[in-house]
Amino acid sequence: MITADTLSVEIGARFPNTKRISSTAVRAERADDLGNPFAVYYFALSDDIADWASHIEERQDEMIGPSYFETPGDLRWNHYLYLIVDSDKSDKSLCADQKRKIEGNLSYARKFVINQTELPALLGQIQTPTSKVTQTVAPDIAGKWVELLLQARLGLILDQLPIAETVRAISGGLADTQPAKADQNRKPKQAQPLAEKFLDAIDLVHFRNWPSKRSFDSLGTVNLIVGSNGVGKTTLLEAIEYVYCQENVRTVTPVKAHIRVRLKGTATWFDAKSPTKSSDAKQ
Repeated sequence: MITADTLSVEIGARFPNTKRISSTAVRAERADDLGNPFAVYYFALSDDIADWASHIEERQDEMIGPSYFETPGDLRWNHYLYLIVDSDKSDKSLCADQKRKIEGNLSYARKFVINQTELPALLGQIQTPTSKVTQTVAPDIAGKWVELLLQARLGLILDQLPIAETVRAISGGLADTQPAKADQNRKPKQAQPLAEKFLDAIDLVHFRNWPSKRSFDSLGTVNLIVGSNGVGKTTLLEAIEYVYCQENVRTVTPVKAHIRVRLKGTATWFDAKSPTKSSDAKQ
């Protein structure tokens, strides 16, 4: 069986933020090219798989519990525990039922019971990438479709007439007609911040009566919305929908809707408001 010292060296050579948390366990964080952690790994040595299977909750409380609730909310979804067993004893101790019980436990982290001979290949798979990710501006998909439709002499589709009417017009040879309402000279839009960054905070200044909590800060890239029926979970999602789409598909958008959002890595707040009567008149 490998020693905890050897395990610490092997893990530390692949992950910049590695910590020995007990005589048999190591904690490591996997980070992106900017140094932001996005996954937490625990590697624990064991020569008694049966004891782990019988006391899985206690072992996790001791190993993962102390730091689990100090990590950002979205990072808690990416905790992994690898229980490493001795290859010389695996045939005797690695009972299928015990392995199934450990890996089926849903507390704290996803769990895997592995043979120590599998460790090098595993570390190679989850090693932090050394190449930097190149940031690119998302293409203007809508603009590209407009261009392709006009090139194909199907500009009539851009008027968004009823399907039956559009089909009849195309069948009758009118497909070459230039769209009456669509912007024929549409140019690709400039980069839009809302399309490039995750939400960091949202403030429902005026948008229905629920949820009772109106401001949500420090949002993650993945967020779990929990609550009983009628407390405003759907309203929160429809508020986000309104920010991006300026309307709600399922229901009528509240009059005088006003929602503010802040994006990750910025200090600027963006406002999404219902158009006033004067702005409607101008259009």
